[in-house]
Amino acid sequence: MPPHPLVRTLSELSHRITWLAGLLAVIPGGQLTAQGIDAALAREYFAEADMLGLESTRLWGIPLHGPMILVEQGTRQALANAPDTSGVLRAVDGVWTGVLPDNVGIANTAVEWGGRRWTMLVWPLPYGRMSRWRLLTHEMFHRAQPELGLPGRDATNAHLDTEDGRLLLRLEWRALQLALADSGAARRAAIADAMLFRTRRHERFPAAADEERQLELNEGLAEYTGIAVAVPVNARAGWAAAQIESYDARAANGSIGRSFAYATGPALGILLDAADPDWRQRVGPDTDLASLLARAHRLPPEPTGELNDRWTKYDGARLAAEELGRADEIAERDALMRSRFVDGPTLTLPSTGALRYTFNPNEVVPFGEGGTVYLTTEVRDAWGLLKVTMDGALLIREAGRIARVIVPAPAQPEASPLHGPGWTLDLAEGWAVVPGASAGDFTLSRR
Repeated sequence: MPPHPLVRTLSELSHRITWLAGLLAVIPGGQLTAQGIDAALAREYFAEADMLGLESTRLWGIPLHGPMILVEQGTRQALANAPDTSGVLRAVDGVWTGVLPDNVGIANTAVEWGGRRWTMLVWPLPYGRMSRWRLLTHEMFHRAQPELGLPGRDATNAHLDTEDGRLLLRLEWRALQLALADSGAARRAAIADAMLFRTRRHERFPAAADEERQLELNEGLAEYTGIAVAVPVNARAGWAAAQIESYDARAANGSIGRSFAYATGPALGILLDAADPDWRQRVGPDTDLASLLARAHRLPPEPTGELNDRWTKYDGARLAAEELGRADEIAERDALMRSRFVDGPTLTLPSTGALRYTFNPNEVVPFGEGGTVYLTTEVRDAWGLLKVTMDGALLIREAGRIARVIVPAPAQPEASPLHGPGWTLDLAEGWAVVPGASAGDFTLSRR
């Protein structure tokens, strides 16, 4: 069955808006160097961040800008708009520069280091103005979350790696796209459809409501803030619709449990802006954005209706067939991960309470009870630095915290640096590889 005409038209419009935004947003002057951070360009970006931070005050009541550090991945060269308290950075022409220590992960994120809470961004930044401003504001929001009373909670949403969970999310996405394109009664009807798909998903998976809510308050609000500050008012709905289109395309080739909120957050926020401009004043750590939107449109607390009556206009039959086919792929993937991280042989790296890690949210795969496979990641702890460049590492959570990391066992446990399939480990002094609980397994232990 072909896509509904309105959905198809919205998709085409969204792609055009995204293309035009990139085409028109290039600013003159300044060139990105092949290696090293261009200090003059960095100063321009710091000035942009200050402007964006002040603009964000109309959303959250406080400016989001503050200490910001740009870091080049390969050389670890860092350039900041403020000094650190440990003397790593030195003042040069109004900025501070130095080499970031190896024990600090590099990512687009908020980070505690050198006596400050920083917005960290990986160099080079996007050259298109709106894309760069969105990224700057997104990450500045993360830095300011403690001040806003919105802790940065991480939830992997394993149910969004199942056939039913993915299908119901993708149906909700399409309903939100239609709501962004419509107005009045048609918008309200599309939002009602989205709430029905969401409610049925949460009925099917009891833990889903809280897990989705947590990630939407974290990544969803950050992405919404980036778009609301960086994108002109008349283009925001199209930008949010294009965002959904982009993540739906990614869903065909990967897991979406850790990234779905980048799509739902902006859609919910922009629809709330139109229905209830003061909604942000009521956001707290227990807020459910979808419930706010439903109340703003005076929808019943418990949506009624049958899925089969609603999903036809969202191409539900085709989506269901796609997800049925993907279920076999997921089963094969899980069997491979089980052989790699459970059946062994494996190396276990225990958390000492100082574990920190960086990752790509588009390369995260839920696996097993409390487990998540990060296909690429850097993990730091008292035992050293683990770099995973392919095939992944399994991080196990217990009581809401990372308890241990598991990778395939090394062929030569006495080697230095230690390495195995897709990973390397720079082992800190005072730590050793010792036999694990099962034959062929290993673990780390203090000497």
